[in-house]
Amino acid sequence: MKKIIGFIAPIAFALLLIFACKKEETKLCPPPANTFTAVYNDSLLTINFAVNDQGLTEVELGEVGFLPGTGIRTSGTTVVAYPAIPRSKEYQYYVRTDCGDGNYSYWVGPLDVNTFCFGEATEYYATPQDSSVTISWNNAPKLVEIEYGPRGFAQGTGNFTNSDADSLRINKLSNGGYEFYGRSVCDDNSYGPWRGPYIFVIE
Repeated sequence: MKKIIGFIAPIAFALLLIFACKKEETKLCPPPANTFTAVYNDSLLTINFAVNDQGLTEVELGEVGFLPGTGIRTSGTTVVAYPAIPRSKEYQYYVRTDCGDGNYSYWVGPLDVNTFCFGEATEYYATPQDSSVTISWNNAPKLVEIEYGPRGFAQGTGNFTNSDADSLRINKLSNGGYEFYGRSVCDDNSYGPWRGPYIFVIE
């Protein structure tokens, strides 16, 4: 019985080596050769890329310094999306090709994500005068977008205007109370978060 056990053990070890080698061989398809662009808008992060001729592109996202296998994975043909990503943290991601049938390329990365909008306006000020209001802001973003309407209006249903200066003027307003929201357009054409509502009165 001891001889049989001694004979079986080397065979089992050899089978394990063969299985491990085969498993490793399934990860040899070409890695993505695309250019990747990460766009952050409010709390939604989208990562865009060209079609991968080898198959799907798999993306794994995590905070700076994370190791592949510990992040959030998703895959797509030209874009992947990660909702509810807070801008208070910094992120990186890795990419690889999913060739199907359990075949993958090696991971490429890390690639950086910028969730911060440099020069973002964080405070807005309203100065009413007669039937108009001047709205100004701090810092100097690339562009500022303003949405305004009567007190209590639902955001998304108001009037939109924008300016690449440090203020803008809205004319021909009727008497009454108004609210407005402001957000910055960042250098990479993503958006900072909406800020507000801010209130002003035309008398």
